Amino acid sequence: MKESDIKEVLSEIEQHNESWFQDIYERNKDNLDAPSLWYRGTNISYQEMLKEANRYAKSLRKLGIKQGDEVSACLSNTPELIYLLLAISMLGAKINLFGSQFDQDYIKKIIDDCSSKVFFATDCQYEDIKNITLESSIEKIVLVSLTSSLKDGIDPYDEVDKIFCEFRNKIPEFQCENDKIIDVKEFAAFGDDM
Repeated sequence: MKESDIKEVLSEIEQHNESWFQDIYERNKDNLDAPSLWYRGTNISYQEMLKEANRYAKSLRKLGIKQGDEVSACLSNTPELIYLLLAISMLGAKINLFGSQFDQDYIKKIIDDCSSKVFFATDCQYEDIKNITLESSIEKIVLVSLTSSLKDGIDPYDEVDKIFCEFRNKIPEFQCENDKIIDVKEFAAFGDDM
């Protein structure tokens, strides 16, 4: 990268004072039907992505999340992660994102130190840390299935994926064990009346 290019990028960053949501919207407002995310054969447009992020922001707001609050999350790379990041950006909150492979004591400290009483996890990650969440002061656990954004919940690459990970919605099983757990679709709809 040339020095002039670097200076141009740095200048743009210095002038940047808006949420990530607003920045993405401004850069793509004339092309909202274009693909923004591609997840396991599912194409998600900018319009769909921004709409879901807005729903997440309303739901977070309804749960009391405000500017400066810190939300903890243990999420895999799914569209729901992007929706949550955009929503948190819109509210001026922060996210503490970690993986389930971290030390259990460290994960407990992260969750306990966050100001928010809502926690987000992917069902495959939650399996490894569910005992930590039971001991915490978390009031709501929002679970995302790896299948949440798949057409009809079916992984088109199941034959290849099953070697590495099981794409199956485990949320109903976890809900039987813990009444604090809500499905991400239920969470997204929570703020629809705002």
